Amino acid sequence: MNLLLSGLVLLFFTGCASMHSGSSKPKVDNIGIVSVFEDTLPVQNLAANSARAGNSVSFPLDSISTTINAELLETLQKSGKTAFIVNVDAETVKQGKVQAQNLKDIYLGNRYQALEEYFLSEAQKQGAEYLYIIHPAAHDSFRDYKAGYGLFCQSNPEKKNRLELKGYGLIRATLWNVKAKEVASRVNLTPDELFVNTAARCNQAQQTKASLQELVKNSARLSLQKMEILKN
Repeated sequence: MNLLLSGLVLLFFTGCASMHSGSSKPKVDNIGIVSVFEDTLPVQNLAANSARAGNSVSFPLDSISTTINAELLETLQKSGKTAFIVNVDAETVKQGKVQAQNLKDIYLGNRYQALEEYFLSEAQKQGAEYLYIIHPAAHDSFRDYKAGYGLFCQSNPEKKNRLELKGYGLIRATLWNVKAKEVASRVNLTPDELFVNTAARCNQAQQTKASLQELVKNSARLSLQKMEILKN
């Protein structure tokens, strides 16, 4: 009986070892990169009786998508990965963004599904094995925030409740297996982890551009860290 039990225990641990070995993540390399964002950020008033900060602020220097793509490319290449920015048709992307934005809030699917299919097709034509896509994504726990990047006015308790602008990101990153056309991994970034205190007053949105630039760059790095792509 003891011999039989010992044999079963050995078989159990051997099987577990085999399962663990077989479930190791495949090497992710030859990654195409694309992102979909507007370059005008909303300014929201989430503080009672605060000064109106305006409706939007234009993003500084390069576009948001260009900034994210460049940061992703640099980070991946520094880690030894082969990566490139997927060439896409600007008009097709523009129309796809309009279509996604016009979907009602009750729509439960992926607003960017049509664009993702287009991106996958282009990535495959350009020789990518994986495709990394970042785009705005609403979240049930953050219904007061517009998807994407933005600013909101809130009181700062560390400065006697002075009303200041805080930048945030509400986005999703998806890694696709291009050949299989399957999602290999997906992460969401929300304002509780992707934010910046700009120290600008609520009517000084134009003074937040440097802070927003760094926020966007940080979102690219954070998405890669959460997805653990750099580890395999």
